[in-house]
Amino acid sequence: MQLRQPPVYEAYMSNAAMLAEQRPFAIGRAMLYPHPPPPLHWHDAYEIGMVLAGTGTLVIDDLTLPYVPNQVHVINGSEPHMAYPETPTEFFNVHFHPALLLSNPFSIMSSATQSIFATEVYQFSPLLPADAPHTAEIVALLRAIAAEHEQQAEGWQFIIYGHVLHIVGILLRHAIQPGERSAERQRQRANLQRLAPAIAALAADRYPPHTLAELADLVGLSPAHFSTLFHQTLGSPPIAYRNLLRVQQARQLLTETTLPIERIGALCGFTASQQFHRVFLRATGLTPNGYRHQFPTTPGSEERKIGSSSQ
Repeated sequence: MQLRQPPVYEAYMSNAAMLAEQRPFAIGRAMLYPHPPPPLHWHDAYEIGMVLAGTGTLVIDDLTLPYVPNQVHVINGSEPHMAYPETPTEFFNVHFHPALLLSNPFSIMSSATQSIFATEVYQFSPLLPADAPHTAEIVALLRAIAAEHEQQAEGWQFIIYGHVLHIVGILLRHAIQPGERSAERQRQRANLQRLAPAIAALAADRYPPHTLAELADLVGLSPAHFSTLFHQTLGSPPIAYRNLLRVQQARQLLTETTLPIERIGALCGFTASQQFHRVFLRATGLTPNGYRHQFPTTPGSEERKIGSSSQ
């Protein structure tokens, strides 16, 4: 079961980062293990992926769904989510910038894509059944995307773009269900999007960290209003959330590297080892050393992001 913590923002998959680095796609495999259990995360990029191997539970917003191999998942740009494996699990994921779907000048087409990815309109199951014929079609297209991305022959980005549009068409034909999402869920997702610039700034904080006034200015709010909205949306004050991001990075380094603990604390933005130990213990119930002993290093457990469209 995941730790009861606010969702972590993946700044690498933010709209701003993808535009700045000219990455319409971020494509790769992710190997996940039953331990340690990470908190939910979210990102601005849209995501379509499939389970290559393994079983477990996929948590998407307020849904908890068991997954098996050959299932396809679809996640929009504001859904907190995470997979919690029962057995070692490998995913293949395609992340892409929303502008690839939402900037179409023909309203009949742009509104159709919003039926899947917009937070206001759809009633849509984000995990497709493994035995459905349309799921098999999407799996075949995802495997074609993987092959194009690996070879990166001339024009590969356009071919992948075409495959993504093909997947969207299949989803529109087979996966949409009538109904609307609750007003509360719409409001929560809209607040996440509004706070995204400040959340990205918190994720990048090292020395010196942003002040509350600077964070509030990034989203055009007063410091008091910003603090209230941030706490209501993420369940944590801004500074505590920044510490959560640092602890999450430290957890990854503790289980994926053999770096000394003091070095990990410094890399994650803690100015003193005592502060690192205190904050980590409060967040996880374990000291950094105790955490490393409970969850031994698992090489290759991190997501491997292969290449980019700028290549």
